[in-house]
Amino acid sequence: MKNSIFRKIMVLTLSLMIFTSVFHKDFSFAEEANSITVYSHSYNIDNEEINIKGADFSLYKVALYNNGKYQLSTDFKKSGVSINSRNASEEMESAEKLYIYAQEKFISSKSKTTGSDGTVKFSNLEEGVYLIAQTNKVSINGLTYTTSPIIVNTKDNTSSNIRVEPKNGIEPEKEKLTIDLRDLTIYTGGNEKGGDLDGFPRPRYTGIPENATYYVDGKKWDPNEGYPFEVIYTYGIENKDLSITDTGIYAKDDTDPGIYVSHIVPKERGSEITCRLNGESKEKELELNEGLLTIRDVYYEESNEQLGITVSEGKVLDDDLSASQKKDLENGLGVVSIPEGSKISVNGDDTLGIVGIDDSALLFDTLLYFDTVDSDTGKYVLERRTEDTLKSSGANMENRKYESKYLDLVCDQDGNLWLSSSKGCYVYWPYPEGTNKNTKFDLFHYSGLHREYGIKGHEEMEDAVWDAPQEKIEIENTEYGIRFFVPESGFSPFVLSWAEKEKNTTTNEDDKKDESIADKIFEHVKTGDAGILSAVILFILALFGVVMLNKRKNNN
Repeated sequence: MKNSIFRKIMVLTLSLMIFTSVFHKDFSFAEEANSITVYSHSYNIDNEEINIKGADFSLYKVALYNNGKYQLSTDFKKSGVSINSRNASEEMESAEKLYIYAQEKFISSKSKTTGSDGTVKFSNLEEGVYLIAQTNKVSINGLTYTTSPIIVNTKDNTSSNIRVEPKNGIEPEKEKLTIDLRDLTIYTGGNEKGGDLDGFPRPRYTGIPENATYYVDGKKWDPNEGYPFEVIYTYGIENKDLSITDTGIYAKDDTDPGIYVSHIVPKERGSEITCRLNGESKEKELELNEGLLTIRDVYYEESNEQLGITVSEGKVLDDDLSASQKKDLENGLGVVSIPEGSKISVNGDDTLGIVGIDDSALLFDTLLYFDTVDSDTGKYVLERRTEDTLKSSGANMENRKYESKYLDLVCDQDGNLWLSSSKGCYVYWPYPEGTNKNTKFDLFHYSGLHREYGIKGHEEMEDAVWDAPQEKIEIENTEYGIRFFVPESGFSPFVLSWAEKEKNTTTNEDDKKDESIADKIFEHVKTGDAGILSAVILFILALFGVVMLNKRKNNN
């Protein structure tokens, strides 16, 4: 009995030893996980030490410790910067180069802002080399505080809880010149003037003064190079309160619909831009603010596949349609005619720019149905709603057909910015296959569906298509297509409907010519035609007589 108890105790003890040995490494790792605390502090005008609140710090993983040496991380592998220097000045230079490289390549980072105690803490860091950089300047009581980038090596520290105190540079606060970005809305797939292929529009700045001389890190900027700054875009996430959180993830093009954050950044990343206005001796520091870019979706990957040509200003007559427009209509693309004297504005706002006729086009796109199918009937919701309206009006529902399109006026050479014509415009809708100017059509417009579903306070798509106001549109059948008027900013989805006539089953003339004589004879015999029947019998008897005579001659 005692031996049995002793054996059980030994088994339990050994099990615990095995269990703890298996998990010892993980527990040790959790205890030894590195953290870096950044303490930002300096002195005020009265030489009193102060904590720097509101300083934004970014942490980049530069290198990992592997097999006894450091290897640059994937993001920094092509930077060409050495991290093995033990010289303080060389290390400072390496930190500056790494930070500039990170900005140029839009490398993602962990970012935090100092509180009232002047500190931020980055936790759960693996062994390696990290770059820490302050990304903004903090102004306190007339002084501006900023720090230079630093490199932190976790292997060089005896403690896993590392504390660093970057030195703050102090300079008198410069007068600021604020430059803002206007919010814009575009569709995916547009081109951009100047040959850029990213699909983003030309930025609309505000606050840029005339006759300003710019300086980059104290050196005069060549005005022939344009502005010393440019715009980049990062993906944004909309919160429940409709505020936008910047992900910091760089967007190379406009492929994905949604909300983007637009940033004004120096062309020479990491540099300081100042300017001097005409006649002034003091330099002003540029304060570069952000904006938002909303990108609406299109059905095709290449949106130019559904762009119709806009006619030049003039009377709205079929004869005014150009040869190119008539060809577009023949190929199934809608086109637009702008009334004379109309102003075409960007996003319906004159202050964002006026666009010429040649730069505008009609987006004649397939609807983005996705989840908008009625569960009861299997029909697309907008067509189901159109069908219900037609039924209630007593329309002929036999062989009823539908064609749905999303329409908008866009600037195809400037990122597919949506446009508005102050005097509205006339749209030509090509005749669907099997129809012509004699077909009776019904056209319905569903307003408010601007492909911003689920963002900026708009409903999700499925709810939006059920709730959208419906309007019947007056139309005119012309020689080249169905014409109707759209008022200023009045585009969105349209549903065209018509009752298709049954096709007549007639025999093709070529088939008639191909009928054999035997078939014709058989038909006459079958119907009892006496004349044809007598001729057939005489023909057979004559043929039989010829055969018998030949046979007799052969026998003789």
